[in-house]
Amino acid sequence: MADDIVPYLLKYKPNLFLMLKHFNPDRYIHAQHHTAQELVISVLRSRRVQRLILAAAAKERAPVDVVTQRAFDILMDISHQMSLTVARGVCYAVTRLGAHLFESITLNISGIHKWRSLLSDVPLVFMPTHRSYIDFLLVSPICFIHDVPIPVVVAGQDFKSMAVVGNMLRGCGAFYMARSFSKDIFYKTIFSQYVRALVEDGTHPMEFFIEGTRSRTGKALHPKMGIMSYVFEQFFQAFVPDIALCPISISYERPLEEDSHVLNLLGVSKPPESSVSMIRGIHNVLRKRNGHVRIHIAEPLRVHKLCSKRIDRKLNCQYPRTENFAEQLADSQSPSYRHGDEPAMDPRVAKELQLEREVVKEISYQVVGIQQKHMVIYPRYIVATILLQTVGRQITLAALTREVLWFKRHLLSLGASEVVFDGSNPELEVRRAVSLLQPPLFLDEEKQLVGIRESVSFSTRPSIDLVELCTNARDYPVVFTRAAIELQLVFPHNQLVHVISDVAMLSVVLAMRPRECPTDYACQEFSVIARVLREDFVFDLAQADPKVIFDRAVERLRGCDAIVLDGNKERISVTENGNKLVHFLAHTIHPLLATVWVFGCSVLTLSANQPDAFFLDKWNIQHTQIEACKLLAQGQISYYRCIGVEPLKAALQSLVHCGLLKRDAESDNICVASGERQTLIRVMAMIGDILKHAGQRIVGAAPQAAASRL
Repeated sequence: MADDIVPYLLKYKPNLFLMLKHFNPDRYIHAQHHTAQELVISVLRSRRVQRLILAAAAKERAPVDVVTQRAFDILMDISHQMSLTVARGVCYAVTRLGAHLFESITLNISGIHKWRSLLSDVPLVFMPTHRSYIDFLLVSPICFIHDVPIPVVVAGQDFKSMAVVGNMLRGCGAFYMARSFSKDIFYKTIFSQYVRALVEDGTHPMEFFIEGTRSRTGKALHPKMGIMSYVFEQFFQAFVPDIALCPISISYERPLEEDSHVLNLLGVSKPPESSVSMIRGIHNVLRKRNGHVRIHIAEPLRVHKLCSKRIDRKLNCQYPRTENFAEQLADSQSPSYRHGDEPAMDPRVAKELQLEREVVKEISYQVVGIQQKHMVIYPRYIVATILLQTVGRQITLAALTREVLWFKRHLLSLGASEVVFDGSNPELEVRRAVSLLQPPLFLDEEKQLVGIRESVSFSTRPSIDLVELCTNARDYPVVFTRAAIELQLVFPHNQLVHVISDVAMLSVVLAMRPRECPTDYACQEFSVIARVLREDFVFDLAQADPKVIFDRAVERLRGCDAIVLDGNKERISVTENGNKLVHFLAHTIHPLLATVWVFGCSVLTLSANQPDAFFLDKWNIQHTQIEACKLLAQGQISYYRCIGVEPLKAALQSLVHCGLLKRDAESDNICVASGERQTLIRVMAMIGDILKHAGQRIVGAAPQAAASRL
């Protein structure tokens, strides 16, 4: 394993010699070698886009030439302008910057060898995790240094408007995508055809982030299917014989934007992207320590192997595709550009399209699962997790070291791929982790005590006024200050939750009945918790059934000697040695349940007099944040992270997904689902009981009583 991990630059130092490196990588054997301009013209002349232009011209009663020019302008706005000269310069800049930003950047060289072995046989699609803006720039230098074709990268339109930077990224292979275009069929058709053309052309690999956006909580996000479906359609329609999906896990010891993510969670709006803000941001992060970065290149997934037994490509090729078919299948309300002579959809094709969507979804979740599996865990994550459970009191450095070693051992037994930890001097590793967690933490050198500060400060912004930045902070300055401090620890903690999520949810149930818990009862309670926390964790769809996740969690806790089952596996008991672990894991889930409880009770209160009224979800998030502040100020709950915007959004989405809330399709407003009010009350009562058992001073035995005090 150690021999496989090499420095990011390998034999090259970040100097001008890198720009002069000979670069002539192997290419996909069926690559069409179109230039960027030729690719735009081929997309414009494609049957799909030509039908779109004719249909749009007829619908809008506009000249075909005018609509064609509009399509061409969109393509030019989207397209990359790959230039090896620009790419050399960007690779040089990134490697120089990386050497200053991080203590080290390492990767597994075996992953590069796997890429190179596939170059001539199949188009490659790189799929990195997305925790930082710099993710856009890390993969291209790897390819350049190791003689792999530089990929074209999907980027948000925010970057396009940045002076100099937008053109620089375009020259390095970036092509731009509007943030939201689901209801703009004209743009959607052109963009999707451009992506398909890139896959079929095969001159460059493609790179995109399957999560769609950066994770602002440190946890993995549920995959977005849009670009993934465009890529897969080229395989389904037999335009390419196979595709290799290449998951990449990028583990930051300290992500560059961690401070800004915390502010976003508190409700501070993200400033618009600009070259000036980017330069200012780089200047700020250069002043702090950012630790190490580990890049893991996983085994590529061959799409043909994954789909060969489920997808009939012969049937798929018998009928042409149009965007209108996808609209019909999804029963979309978007405006349609259906051409007059377009025949109705063949029922067999409709069935096959539905199966394709299911396959794409399953593989997307599989990719995210692989990404999570290979994320490494740094001591900084472990220290943050432990200190979140010691809020309000200090701990000696020696005791903290013992706790870190204890939890590290259990993380490895629970399946963590790697915990980066120097066992020769554990206390030095913990001391370093504490220093990387400053400013929220402090270390009293004289007394050797570690504690959490009372005042809020950020490493990139030492002096900050939350009252000025957050409107809601004006009424609750103390709550927002403590929330900011807690969220600074939550972000690193969240980067290890994928290892413990299932066993932690089971631990919540077992902590309530540790001596003897009926297995059926535990499974039932676990299923409810898993459903209301669906948006907080991402599981492989093959294991997404709560019963399957429950069985796996039971086996994993048994492997840690934390629980035992009776002879008939009808009862679960927590062992004496496992009692500490079960309660520790349960406390990592309680704040998430508290967020769901606050949100659910808030909705019940708002809808008390108008059960079927819709409430704007954005306004409801702001309202719930205020109600959470009230509960925190009253001392009914003690989890200050509950006021975070993203956790509240996750609670909303989970309750919608499990059918307790209903979202209006057109306006995105929400209300309590018809006939589910009593179910929502029972679920909130169950969560309230869990929280009271965990030491929260919730008033009332049921959510009606608690909600009446909100």
